[in-house]
Amino acid sequence: MRLPILLLSILGLSLGFGHDSPSSPAANQYATELADRFFTKFIKAVKYSDVRVMDSLLLSSNENLSSKNMIREFYKYPNTKIHDARFVGRNIATTVFFPLSPHGYDIPFKSADFILKKRFMGDWAITSMENLKYNSGKG
Repeated sequence: MRLPILLLSILGLSLGFGHDSPSSPAANQYATELADRFFTKFIKAVKYSDVRVMDSLLLSSNENLSSKNMIREFYKYPNTKIHDARFVGRNIATTVFFPLSPHGYDIPFKSADFILKKRFMGDWAITSMENLKYNSGKG
């Protein structure tokens, strides 16, 4: 009797059932850590205008996500703060703040929503960027 239940549970997992359940706080924390590591590497590539590394971090044919556009867009914003990160299926959906200074949110910053996709070699790449916003800070 246990074998059919085990097979059904394995089949259910392989068909993707359960992916729509809400993320756990531990999963969200792990997604935040992965996103933070990714965007640390991303900003380092932007800072050094390293187009080769940027190309490896972008997985899209979208013109707005070209290496040169991303370097131009974020060059003046050398910091990142992950506001929200969560797993959506096998991807990570995250909102990232790019403040001008690492000291807080009351300064000018940009924010954008990104989708990160895990690649074959285990590293992550940006597949989409939406809702790019500018905030002039408090004042």
